[in-house]
Amino acid sequence: MFIAGDTITATKIQVPARDEFGDPVEDGQFVETEIPGCLFAPGVGAEQGSRFGLNRVGDNQVEAHGILYAPAGTVVAPQDRIRLRGDEYEVLGYSLVWNSSGVEIALHRVTG
Repeated sequence: MFIAGDTITATKIQVPARDEFGDPVEDGQFVETEIPGCLFAPGVGAEQGSRFGLNRVGDNQVEAHGILYAPAGTVVAPQDRIRLRGDEYEVLGYSLVWNSSGVEIALHRVTG
């Protein structure tokens, strides 16, 4: 496991199965699984639509990225979501597996 800082517990939210059209399967349910012993490295946030003094749709949006370091053996799919510290993030792509050291999961969040 990666060594640094305080450990936290993240919650993996596995989305319901989808049909060939991308719609949730009728009986599909979200499955939540706790992942203890994680570290979170928050990234830089950015306001959307406020560049160059332009007023555009979505001016009140804030985008943030981060990296979640999870224990070895953690399995997270690109379509899953992660809840940590009260916020819900999308998983960006596939996790990076660092052998027995742990798993690195890129996260993305948009609010507003």
